[in-house]
Amino acid sequence: MMQKFFIILLVFIASLMALTFGEGVLRSLGHFIQIIYFGIYEYWQDIFDYLGHFISLHPYKIILALIITAIVSFWLFHQKEQVITQPNSRRKIAILLAIFLGWLGAHRFYNNQIGLGLIYIILSILFTPFSILLSLIDALRFLFMSDETFSIKYPH
Repeated sequence: MMQKFFIILLVFIASLMALTFGEGVLRSLGHFIQIIYFGIYEYWQDIFDYLGHFISLHPYKIILALIITAIVSFWLFHQKEQVITQPNSRRKIAILLAIFLGWLGAHRFYNNQIGLGLIYIILSILFTPFSILLSLIDALRFLFMSDETFSIKYPH
């Protein structure tokens, strides 16, 4: 259950960030990094203010991100239910998640590695390029791993 929640949350965050990239994400990221160094209280206060402001200005983006999240989540979990008939589909889904949402640790949550998924989230907050590099390395590892090895190393 926790695995599904984290995957849905990561898809929502990724789709919301993708919809917002052209509108000052780098400025917000710089502001976010500055806030980290000035205290936890100010950080949370600014985050809630920013979220409230963002929600009031862009409700259509949130609705669109929720729709994208619902569609992708339905597809992912529908695919996961078909794993019994197609043994190599779990590995393919893990590869796709590692390539597209790996910087948020989605492939780790998909493989029931909640702790490593949370580490990926923390890494993406602290130093995003490193988490992207690690996720691409994971994608390559999954790509060159046999289906049997993948099933043994990452059981349901």
